[in-house]
Amino acid sequence: MTSAGIGALDPIKLLSKYKWLLAAAVVVGAALGFIGNMVLAKVNPVFRSSVLFQCSAPVMSAGVEGAAGFQDVEIARFMGTEARQMTSDTVLSRVLVDPEIKKIKKWSAPFMMPDGSFNQEGALKKLRKTVGARVVSQTVLIELTASSTDRYEANDLVKLVKEKYKEVLDEQNTNKRNSMTKSLRANLTNIENEIARLEQNRQNIISTNKVESLNDRVDATSQELGGVVDELLNVGLAIQALTKQKEQMESEFLKPGGITYTDELKGEVENDPLVREVKQRISSLEQQQQAFRAEFTPEHRFMQSLQEQIDGANVTLNETRQSLLEEKFSTQLDSIRNAIGQRQAQESRLNQTKSELTIRRTDLTKIEKSLNDIDQQVNNALTAKSEATSKLEEVKMLDELDNANRVIIVQHERPPSEMSFPKLTFMLPLGVIVVVGLVGGSVLLRELLDQRVKGPADIGVIPRTRLIGWVPDASQDPAGQGTVETAFRDRPKGAVAESYRQIRYAITKRLEGGAHKSLVVMSGIPGSGATATVANLGLAFAATEKRVLVADANLRRPGIHRVFGLQESPGLADVLAGTVALADAVQSTSTPNLWVLTAGTKDARIPERLSNEAVSTFLAEAKTRYDLVLLDAPPAIVAGDGTSLAHRCDAAILVVKAFGEKRGLVARVRNELSDMKGEFLGVIVNSVKASAGGYLKGNFKAAQEYQNQA
Repeated sequence: MTSAGIGALDPIKLLSKYKWLLAAAVVVGAALGFIGNMVLAKVNPVFRSSVLFQCSAPVMSAGVEGAAGFQDVEIARFMGTEARQMTSDTVLSRVLVDPEIKKIKKWSAPFMMPDGSFNQEGALKKLRKTVGARVVSQTVLIELTASSTDRYEANDLVKLVKEKYKEVLDEQNTNKRNSMTKSLRANLTNIENEIARLEQNRQNIISTNKVESLNDRVDATSQELGGVVDELLNVGLAIQALTKQKEQMESEFLKPGGITYTDELKGEVENDPLVREVKQRISSLEQQQQAFRAEFTPEHRFMQSLQEQIDGANVTLNETRQSLLEEKFSTQLDSIRNAIGQRQAQESRLNQTKSELTIRRTDLTKIEKSLNDIDQQVNNALTAKSEATSKLEEVKMLDELDNANRVIIVQHERPPSEMSFPKLTFMLPLGVIVVVGLVGGSVLLRELLDQRVKGPADIGVIPRTRLIGWVPDASQDPAGQGTVETAFRDRPKGAVAESYRQIRYAITKRLEGGAHKSLVVMSGIPGSGATATVANLGLAFAATEKRVLVADANLRRPGIHRVFGLQESPGLADVLAGTVALADAVQSTSTPNLWVLTAGTKDARIPERLSNEAVSTFLAEAKTRYDLVLLDAPPAIVAGDGTSLAHRCDAAILVVKAFGEKRGLVARVRNELSDMKGEFLGVIVNSVKASAGGYLKGNFKAAQEYQNQA
């Protein structure tokens, strides 16, 4: 209900409706604000005295402040911390134990006990409310304030808080510098001890390994190791060559044709004394043979004996040669084998020497690296010692710098010249806001609680309820006033007539869409304008050249005959009673295409007949004669005739009067009509009043002027 009600409110209408009330509220609020300012100024004035502190960036070293990026973040945090500390219990507690607090008599009087003691707990609670500190926006300033009903006491209070804050701040700075100095001295001592330890370790390494000339020993060992490596390489190459030669000679033994001796070996054998001796003997025998060849024939026994001796010597020569070749070959092979063994023994000794030299060089290198590491550590420690010494000197120098204290006073306290509260510039708007807020809230609450349908917008708030159209109040029609029931005929260019034209268009779409020809019109409560709506709709539809029958089905309080100036009987009651035919009961009007069926004879007006089959018979006959049948039904709150008719007609419309029916009643009737056989087309809001100067009134005038210019 709340959200729906808010959605239905028109702020323009509300302002127009209650503008004088709101204006009066503004005046009353301003007056109350002025009076309240006068009363508070006499009864409970508040004076506020202040002290301004300026904060600076952190000092990184002597005369050098932090970088800009660091300053922005750090100083904001620092200022917030200091503002909080100014009003901390630590500072305020010191204020309360200072004898000067009792000299501020008006402020401290409530906390003086009968026995002469001072109620510090209660005073602390009040002091927390009295004293405040804030960071001044977009500056590096902090404002410390104290409030009191006496300007001089406010000044004394803020002065006392300022002094105690400075005491705490000085103590913190002193403790911080002392702590920093102590830490730096301890760090310096640790560095010196570390340097001494490293020097002692270096000396121990030198003494233990006797490495006074470490670099020379490393170089000599490396040079000697290089010579051994070169010699090993040569020995290895020699072993490879001898091994290859040995393998070649050993393979000669395995040849099927025997050993192939080298020319060099053969030459050595030819020069051997045994071979030369045999060759000399052969040469001597051949000489003898040559000498006796002239005396003897080859067949001679002597010549044959010489030949046999020569052949035997040649055999002996070949055997000697072969024996010497085999002997020398074997001797040469054994010599190679011995040489290989010697080289391998030499290689083994060289490898042993290489291993010893490598180990020696590795040990010397490790010792050298250890000493170098110690030297580097000593250098680092000396650098750290120098930095620590410099920082210690800087800390001593910072005490002498002007910016060593990051919080300084730039404006001292002074008695305030005017009250901080109340102020007319505050009290006047406050009074207006409070009174206008109360009045506006009351108006809004009243509007929200008012469930009456005040205008077309309220219909949209009701769930599943369609707005067909709305009709302005006849008294606000720019075309002039007159009979409401025949406004469409009498004032065709008026706002009321134009509203019915728009409603006619909306109804026509729905009727044609459902092929409907009978329509019952009813209201929620008496006086909502159902009869006027039926009459004007009849005139509006007749203007479109439709054959329209307007039937007065309000048998309890008929009115259609008065609207059109016709006889009251015969009429609908007589037709339903079967005493008069429909054709005989219908009366013509001065409007073309419009006929009227009045309520009928008074004695025949029996409402129960609206619920029987006679109504269906009447409607069936009427729809054959006319294009549209409009029935005026009694209000839903006084009779159920309308719902009975809606069950037999093709469609139904509910008429509500602005500021008449409530939304709950509209919803209930809508539900009843929706359950009937006939289609519920929607709601027409009647007698809608435009707010003075509002947009509805402007629309009425614009529509009237536009039509008058046609």
